[in-house]
Amino acid sequence: AWFSHGIMVAMTRPPERWPALAETALALLVLFTACLPGLKAVRDRRRRG
Repeated sequence: AWFSHGIMVAMTRPPERWPALAETALALLVLFTACLPGLKAVRDRRRRG
């Protein structure tokens, strides 16, 4: 939801573009951080064979 909101605001409200892009980047950071344990598990499984 944060990602979609940030993109929508960045495209429709030019004065609020930079805060909206920061919101979008933060949403991507949260998503990536939440996916790290799963990515690590897949990497470890592939190493074990």
